[in-house]
Amino acid sequence: SEILYDLLYESSEEEIVSYISNNTDSKILHYIAYNYNWDNGFAVPCAIIKNKYCDLGTALMIFELAEGYMLFFEEQPEDFFEEHMRFVLDLKSRIENNDFKYSDLKYAPSLSRVEIFKLKKSAPDICNIFINGTDGEEIDIPVI
Repeated sequence: SEILYDLLYESSEEEIVSYISNNTDSKILHYIAYNYNWDNGFAVPCAIIKNKYCDLGTALMIFELAEGYMLFFEEQPEDFFEEHMRFVLDLKSRIENNDFKYSDLKYAPSLSRVEIFKLKKSAPDICNIFINGTDGEEIDIPVI
């Protein structure tokens, strides 16, 4: 986790993106995604989801962290700017189209029963993966 700390807090955005682009470990991508500071923009999350080793569980977690669930309630969420909107729409589409080759890591969206009910009511055709999450290995994510 010291390496990840140095990467996330001591490195430039270009260095982080380069590290991600050359990474072949889906767990490391998951750890980076979980610990990423979203105030720093979309370059790092974009690099993660473009990496061919990005796990479906990681993609779903990024979707949730990027507030992608708002898409199921509002056609154009009020507080989304253009880059944010493009990012979540693209990621939603890629998740729905099974673009992620790996599904080894377990991820369960942190949705309450009420939120699930509202999701199903607002978006009756919602893909089950957005509600049920992914099966796979449960991993302890180091908080950096």
